[in-house]
Amino acid sequence: MLHPLLILSLLSLLTAGYSQSVDPCYNYTVLNDQWRSTNNTNTQDLHCDQSINWQGWYRLFLGSSNARIPERCIDSNRCGTHAPLWITQPHPSQPGETVNRTVCNNWSGSCCQFPSHTIQVKLCYGNYYVYKLERPSVCHLAYCAEVNTTTSALSSTTPAPIPQTSTANQVRLTSTTAVSNSAAVEGHIRLVGGNSSCSGRVEIFHSGQWGTVCDDLWDLVDAQVVCRQLGCGRVVSAPANAQFGQGTGPIWLDDVSCSGSESNLTQCQHLGFGSHNCGHSEDAGVICEGYSQSVDPCYNYTVLNDQWRSTNNTNTQDLHCDQSINWQGWYRLFLGSSNARIPERCIDSNRCGTHAPLWITQPHPSQPGETVTRTVCNNWSGSCCQFPSHTIQVKLCYGNYYVYKLERPSACHLAYCAEVNTTTSALSSTTPAPIPQTSTANQVRLTSTTAVSNSAAVEGRIRLVGGNSSCSGRVEIFHSGQWGTVCDDLWDLVDAQVVCRQLGCGRVVSAPANAQFGQGTGPIWLDDVSCSGSESNLTQCQHLGFGSHNCGHSEDAGVICEGYSQSVDPCYNYTVLNDQWRSTNNTNTQDLHCDQSINWQGWYRLFLGSSNARIPERCIDSNRCGTHAPLWITQPHPSQPGETVNRTVCNNWSGSCCQFPSHTIQVKLCYGNYYVYKLERPSVCHLAYCAEVNTTTSALSSTTPAPIPQTSTANQVRLTSTTAVSNSAAVEGRIRLVGGNSSCSGRVEIFHSGQWGTVCDDLWDLVDAQVVCRQLGCGRVVSAPANAQFGQGTGPIWLDDVSCSGSESNLTQCQHLGFGSHNCGHSEDAGVICEGYSQSVDPCYNYTVLNDQWRSTNNTNTQDLHCDQSINWQGWYRLFLGSSNARIPERCIDSNRCGTHAPLWITQPHPSQPGETVNRTVCNNWSGSCCQFPSHTIQVKLCYGNYYVYKLERPSACHLAYCAEVNTTTSALSSTTPAPIPQTSTANQVRLTSTTAVSNSAAVEGRIRLVGGNSSCSGRVEIFHSGQWGTVCDDLWDLVDAQVVCRQLGCGRVVSAPANAQFGQGTGPIWLDDVSCSGSESNLTQCQHLGFGSHNCGHSEDAGVICEGYSQSVDPCYNYTVLNDQWRSTNNTNTQDLHCDQSINWQGWYRLFLGSSNARIPERCIDSNRCGTHAPLWITQPHPSQPGETVNRTVCNNWSGSCCQFPSHTIQVKLCYGNYYVYKLERPSVCHLAYCAEVNTTTSALSSTTPAPIPQTSTANQVRLTSTTAVSNSAAVEGRIRLVGGNSSCSGRVEIFHSGQWGTVCDDLWDLVDAQVVCRQLGCGRVVSAPANAQFGQGTGPIWLDDVSCSGSESNLTQCQHLGFGSHNCGHSEDAGVICEEFLPEMPSVLASTCTVTGPTIIDVHSQINSIQDRCAYSLFSTPLLPDFLVLGNFRDRRRKDVSFLDSVMLRVDGHDIHLEQGGRVQLDDSTLTLSSSSQLVHGVQLSKDQTGVTAKLSLSNLIISVFFDGYTAQILLEGPAGSSVEGLCGNSSRSLSDLRLSEYSSTSCEMQYSETADSTIDCTSVTERCNLLKEEPFSSCNSDIDPEPYITACTDTLCKYPAVDGLNCQFLKAYARACSLHNHTLDGWTSKTGCSSEAFCQDRTCSDHEFCGEKTVGGDTRCFCRDIFASKYQANNSLGDPTVCMQDSASVTLVGCLLEDKGIDYSALHLNDPTCRGQVDELTHMVTFSFNSSNSCGTVVMTNNSELIYKNTIMNQNSSSDIITRHDQVYIDFSCVQTQPDIKTATFRIRDSSVIQHITSGVWDYTLTMKAFTNVSHTQAVESSIEVQLNQKIWVELKTDGLDGDVVVVVTDSCWATDQPSPDSTPRYDLIINGCANPADQTVQVEDNGLGTSNYFSFNMFEFTGGSGEVFLHCKLHVCPKQEYSCLQTCPGAARRRRYARPKYEGEAFISMAWTH
Repeated sequence: MLHPLLILSLLSLLTAGYSQSVDPCYNYTVLNDQWRSTNNTNTQDLHCDQSINWQGWYRLFLGSSNARIPERCIDSNRCGTHAPLWITQPHPSQPGETVNRTVCNNWSGSCCQFPSHTIQVKLCYGNYYVYKLERPSVCHLAYCAEVNTTTSALSSTTPAPIPQTSTANQVRLTSTTAVSNSAAVEGHIRLVGGNSSCSGRVEIFHSGQWGTVCDDLWDLVDAQVVCRQLGCGRVVSAPANAQFGQGTGPIWLDDVSCSGSESNLTQCQHLGFGSHNCGHSEDAGVICEGYSQSVDPCYNYTVLNDQWRSTNNTNTQDLHCDQSINWQGWYRLFLGSSNARIPERCIDSNRCGTHAPLWITQPHPSQPGETVTRTVCNNWSGSCCQFPSHTIQVKLCYGNYYVYKLERPSACHLAYCAEVNTTTSALSSTTPAPIPQTSTANQVRLTSTTAVSNSAAVEGRIRLVGGNSSCSGRVEIFHSGQWGTVCDDLWDLVDAQVVCRQLGCGRVVSAPANAQFGQGTGPIWLDDVSCSGSESNLTQCQHLGFGSHNCGHSEDAGVICEGYSQSVDPCYNYTVLNDQWRSTNNTNTQDLHCDQSINWQGWYRLFLGSSNARIPERCIDSNRCGTHAPLWITQPHPSQPGETVNRTVCNNWSGSCCQFPSHTIQVKLCYGNYYVYKLERPSVCHLAYCAEVNTTTSALSSTTPAPIPQTSTANQVRLTSTTAVSNSAAVEGRIRLVGGNSSCSGRVEIFHSGQWGTVCDDLWDLVDAQVVCRQLGCGRVVSAPANAQFGQGTGPIWLDDVSCSGSESNLTQCQHLGFGSHNCGHSEDAGVICEGYSQSVDPCYNYTVLNDQWRSTNNTNTQDLHCDQSINWQGWYRLFLGSSNARIPERCIDSNRCGTHAPLWITQPHPSQPGETVNRTVCNNWSGSCCQFPSHTIQVKLCYGNYYVYKLERPSACHLAYCAEVNTTTSALSSTTPAPIPQTSTANQVRLTSTTAVSNSAAVEGRIRLVGGNSSCSGRVEIFHSGQWGTVCDDLWDLVDAQVVCRQLGCGRVVSAPANAQFGQGTGPIWLDDVSCSGSESNLTQCQHLGFGSHNCGHSEDAGVICEGYSQSVDPCYNYTVLNDQWRSTNNTNTQDLHCDQSINWQGWYRLFLGSSNARIPERCIDSNRCGTHAPLWITQPHPSQPGETVNRTVCNNWSGSCCQFPSHTIQVKLCYGNYYVYKLERPSVCHLAYCAEVNTTTSALSSTTPAPIPQTSTANQVRLTSTTAVSNSAAVEGRIRLVGGNSSCSGRVEIFHSGQWGTVCDDLWDLVDAQVVCRQLGCGRVVSAPANAQFGQGTGPIWLDDVSCSGSESNLTQCQHLGFGSHNCGHSEDAGVICEEFLPEMPSVLASTCTVTGPTIIDVHSQINSIQDRCAYSLFSTPLLPDFLVLGNFRDRRRKDVSFLDSVMLRVDGHDIHLEQGGRVQLDDSTLTLSSSSQLVHGVQLSKDQTGVTAKLSLSNLIISVFFDGYTAQILLEGPAGSSVEGLCGNSSRSLSDLRLSEYSSTSCEMQYSETADSTIDCTSVTERCNLLKEEPFSSCNSDIDPEPYITACTDTLCKYPAVDGLNCQFLKAYARACSLHNHTLDGWTSKTGCSSEAFCQDRTCSDHEFCGEKTVGGDTRCFCRDIFASKYQANNSLGDPTVCMQDSASVTLVGCLLEDKGIDYSALHLNDPTCRGQVDELTHMVTFSFNSSNSCGTVVMTNNSELIYKNTIMNQNSSSDIITRHDQVYIDFSCVQTQPDIKTATFRIRDSSVIQHITSGVWDYTLTMKAFTNVSHTQAVESSIEVQLNQKIWVELKTDGLDGDVVVVVTDSCWATDQPSPDSTPRYDLIINGCANPADQTVQVEDNGLGTSNYFSFNMFEFTGGSGEVFLHCKLHVCPKQEYSCLQTCPGAARRRRYARPKYEGEAFISMAWTH
């Protein structure tokens, strides 16, 4: 099997379970055990870390808080163990630094009692630590953990602090990023009208417009795809019927049907965009789980809602058993929509759907937040605790509901009971928590701190009346001093959600109508209420106006919300206190405040700006905190999350820290590491609470929606100066986002003329919104909401008709109508939602782009000067000049350059080591001094990717500005590049091959390249299709399409999508037009387009792309060349095949493999004559031991007994994360030295197709680490799978290992979902196809699985449903296969060579020609690189015997024959393949077919062979290293033909030569003129690259002796045009000039072996013609077919179809004498056969002629009797069969024998004739030797034939006689039968059935000859007579009733004789 070189591609952790890097900062296991806390003094439950198999790296958490191992000795019996483990040295302080630390333990008064050990510790960007933990020396030692006060609390569900933002496993940075594809771009989805971004009506963005999805076929599988696409976790439900309100605009999708594996809703099957039969009343919805940041079980539980658990259930027929359930985690009970709990009393047996109901023996907890342990008992046989009891945990949650940590009961038929919890409100059973899951950021949405009672009489206030809680009931609203109701017209869930939000009652459950809660009284205030869902108050919704309605109270609207008790958790129900004047840093005494004047109610959370704050725990100086006597607390804050404490509040005045009376407040520490306070009024005035930044927790990230309540003025305690901090300072042109859940989302407001104002949403789109996100430093845009989604603003509307190009750094730079000019209202206020910030602070990935062309050192313009002193420099910057990477110069720059007076430059060199940061002095040039004004210092860092970032500072004076020059040491990069690491694909891994990285010119189907730009990441887009590069038209071309190109090329993010051939006009075909990508495609061909070659463009519209691009100088661990030579093995002692590494041009870094095993250079002296060389190379020092460490190593060699005989040299070696090495190899000093390789036993063998050894994990967002060993596909592990017979380990027949044996999988029900599970299990990326019918060959052994049906979420194929191992109804012909993504290897710089074979001519790769004169098979192409690969051509004749043409091409691949034949037919061995334009992989060859012909492509690591055949011309394209050896006629056409003739594929007479008379009708002059068109336009544009002379010679040589028919006048022109296209020449207009077509001649017409396809008339229809040599044997005797074939009971004649067509005879009109008997056509040979047989004579006439029987019929096309005339020849073809009568001699029959059998052959007749004698009339008693025959005893004789057809002939006994001698001619003679009748002289003779069938009888009385010997010989003569009515019957005396016909005269009668002795 030929296998293309496998590629090592590490798949993304986000998309396929792999990380690009195994950097432990991003690849660790979470360790989150509360018992490890240093505060844990519990000695009852002890743990031992010696029992754990520690592997890899770990990150510590305590609950949701980031944690670390303490650096101090911890008291014994803490941390849940006896001897706590701690580290003796500090943690590392530099991000990225890894250190070794000693771990000690405390016991018996010694801080290091037991043996210590060492672990590794790394500080990660994001300020958290990871640890490589080791097993401690003894038991009851365990690692301690304490909250890391130097970093923020991170959720324990967060796998890493780096956002997992996209399918790329690259850290996507925000502050400098371009617009992401996830914004409102094609295919984006959103959920509208729900209570969070993870629930609502499904809307999808298409063609620039949002539209809805119809609910036809909508189900949970479809909804799950939406949840996954939005990052909202698992699906909860899939509501239909517009449950979230009816949408507007188009309905984009209908009949959506997802398999469940799709990453985007548009990938699911549907009717097509805009095709539907729905209305908006059928809009589909989705409710997803969302995520909570808290691991508090009150917000992280599983719903248990089984009606059968009710204590009221007495049904004993349907019993349940909770012992069979794998209970995990916490559960909340419901009964229907009612909140439920486990009963606290003994429940009667046979209730609760079980035998023995489970109940708890103690009361539930009574304090919200309290967790207790409770005993669970059961009732059976009169005992309330019959079976063993067990313990569960129970917690009372704020909201008055319980959650339970259930355990498995001790026996079966025990089940937990449930009863309605009468102390709480009814809650929806689908609600995972009472706190709303508000967004994909999993943040709890907060409401007001005090739930105002419904009776409060405030204008616009609402209340719910008549329900079972304050959160359910009839809706009433307070207006004009009076409560009134709301009419239910248009009332729906969206309106009800606004009510629930306004009341702080959580999510809506339902929106009852028709006065379900009773009819109200008083006015009906509102009708036709229609809310968008974003309103904070019901009055903000559209309605008819207060008091306007057409309803009665019978239509009063109601609401049921999830509900909260008045005692809600204050951590989620507080008022924000955000007053900057409260800061302890505030010493202003002019503006003083007094907290005694505030009516404090409920709980409060403190902020200072955007920073989390707390009340100080120390005495604060007087006159601080904006007051006279600052308030502080005298004891520490609580330390346990969820803990509430009382704290005394004191104040400082007159030197006393508690001058005035103190008071007490409550303080609670919340999950998330923030505090809330129940503040009380202080005792006197001018006392105020102080605030300081909470250093134990982070300021809330701007990407976090925030726990700050979005409350209304009605339910908010109005505090003086407590408004939320504005997003920015009040600077002209400054912008802020208001009303969102963070500073990076909300209504856009801009500061102008001293006043904040809004922006109108006219023309507002994602490009405008991106400018806002960039200006605010909020990363990429997510969406651009309109229609005041974040509430209506106030004040002026400053901007309207905003139109940004996307490059602006400030919104005011965009086009607009002018400040204050607009035609809008605040209902049209524009909004923005941005991604927010990255958690990584590495400046290489978090910088601001500085791209000012005026900074160039080449700028000498002195009219437009700039001053960098006026800029507020903050953070890090990266310089660009246009699209080129730039840097600050290191030399003094002349004055008045760089757009300023005194240019700034740095006085020392830039750093040289990637990752190195240095300080550099910045000087300036003025007045002849290179440092005239004061210098200053900046920081400079060299990043991987070879670019610099700068921490710029403000210069000392004005008109100084930083200079920039193009960084000539790196590639051109886009101004928006956040990182140099390539965003290559969903696999995101640098594609590695056995040689250097491939250029864009690699000719692989669907390959793209960028041409004409300044790097491989910018230029004109060209795509490779059908063996030819072509361009893409710019119609519809945009950034989304361009992003797909950038991703496919691994060039990062898109910068721009230039149109109008900005990079120059291309040549060749325009392959694609109207390209429309959704943005999620990994390949441009996956985008929608018009089809290859369909377009309405010219090359002036060629599309281009500028991508960010990457430098080749990336980390060598991810950018290396694979060196995989088996001969390098230290085990190789072969001295016949020696290698020399001195001849290799070593460049860059290399990684060694031996087969699929990871390898390294040995560290020991290797014996001479090993490793495939004379003197093996080895390194003299050990490899590096620290991941990321790079060392220099000396390389020595062994020869003549010296381990370093020849001069040594030095190489670099680096140890990479993942435990493999890369080497910067250098050329050795002499030849026959070569680097050795040995398997690296310190790491796992990695398959070159395996993306990484990291396991495929689950959907949980925790990094799952295992060992690094990637099991190879052949490993015999139960349930292991492998793919066999494909071209890599990621394609082939599926085989699974079970019971010690490999077996196959049946293809019944096999589909893409099942195949995806296989791809995932093998780590082979996404599925490409799921071939059936043993496409990869039939397997052997058992068939293990059948009817496999996967859901798509399984990690192992055995987890899918199936019939059971070994159960199936299949054969191996149904073996299932899989093809996974797997990327084709890329090629180094290649040389493309073309060989053309057309007509009889071969034009080889050197443009030399030869011509084939015979009809044999020849070797066209082979190469020593592929010993099992051969391309041969078969040559045959057509209309003339003396001219041969290429007739078919065969590829010999690994013992299989792939035949490319006329008409586009392709055969694999003996089976016909069905092909399309999509490639089909067959034995490593990619086969495809289009209207031009068939292409077969074989791709290897450094070689691509493409064979094209259109039925008449073959073109073989070889792309490989220059000098690649080519053999066969294509390599050297001048070679002797006999050397290349392949006799095994040729006929025996193929070499015979023919000569024929020249065709006088051929005008050679005219032919030559046409052939010479190849020198004219448009062909001449290609003449410089493709020499036309060989093609002209081939054309004239052929057409001067063969007529220009059958497309031959175009064949040579077309061959030349295609050869040009293979070398990127497009010959525009050649077809119109020549009258030719680019499509294949006779495509899809299949002719037989003796035929060829030609034209009926020149340029007319085509048909199959007879080859001249074949036809000549018929033409010689003027026949149309073969001779008649005669059998015993049938006859047939076969005519040649093409000969009939030559005569103009329509075979379908032909028939035999019987018109119903027509010819049968053989579809393969086109031969027509006419036949008849005994069962259907078809009018056959039977005649006799002497000793012959003649059967005669006629083939005719006799016209109907109604035809008056005919213009067709009348056809009469007689054919006949002649059968000869048998000639039978006599045989002697003696008494010892009972019969005589004669075997008779005559003509084609073959039968037996038997004569038997019997003594009874029933013919059962044969005459045998034991039976004595008496004289005069009657004897019966049977004459029987076997083998004759009784429907055609009968047997007639003509005569029988007896003699006493064997000879029938002897005398005396006695006649028994004469002329078929009994001898009338012997009355004992009787004849029966003579002439009626194939047997007859006669009888006589035994006699003997007088005086004889006693021997009697009986002789009979018989005839075979044609059966024609009664013509064979004999007329005998006494049988006159039968008319006797004239009996034919027979000659050559048959005899049979019998004899016996009396």
